Amino acid sequence: MTEISYDDLFENVRKSWRIVASYQQRIFYLLDEIESGFPELTFRYWEPNHHDRPGRGTSKPTDRWSWDLLPFYSINYWLTPPEKDLKSQLKAGDWFLVFWIEADSSFYFSKATESKSFNGPDPSMMPPTNETDSLLWLYAYRVVGANEDNCTLRDAWGADDTDEITDEWHLIAETNVERFLWREKLSDLFAEEEATQRFILKARTELIKRGTKLEERQS
Repeated sequence: MTEISYDDLFENVRKSWRIVASYQQRIFYLLDEIESGFPELTFRYWEPNHHDRPGRGTSKPTDRWSWDLLPFYSINYWLTPPEKDLKSQLKAGDWFLVFWIEADSSFYFSKATESKSFNGPDPSMMPPTNETDSLLWLYAYRVVGANEDNCTLRDAWGADDTDEITDEWHLIAETNVERFLWREKLSDLFAEEEATQRFILKARTELIKRGTKLEERQS
């Protein structure tokens, strides 16, 4: 076995934290750009996806998943009509967006990689990073009929039980809400200055094609 150089190890730790901070700042810019691309909506809520928030100051960190202390590792980011929150009832014609940003796609499928020595999925047991991706998923929801069951925005999100990507809108069972889902690699969005604007235009065009009242924009 190779002897560990702890000086090298902790130099890599310092580098890693700086990379994470820079990545998160770039994600902030991306989210601001996306929000500007949908002036009909407003930021409403964000939450970690697949793990919890860090918790209150009185909660003991060592009793929680290690991933809970990395809340932006995988997040949902909600844009809703200004007059609605996640508990508001939907009506015909309403629409909203949920963006899921995941730094590492392997985490979603890593429940089988839990070990006794790590709180939550064990990084040492995850697939190699060159076999996974960093992704942005866009979930677009629109109400296509009367909301007889008083379905809320949160209800529609919770009833959506598939991550299947198709070229068609998916009607969520037992609701009058349909959803369109697609994804982009973060590396593709970051590689070109205009890539995010093309992504926004693609989303707006798809919504307009389905009858959502949006202002048409040029590429």
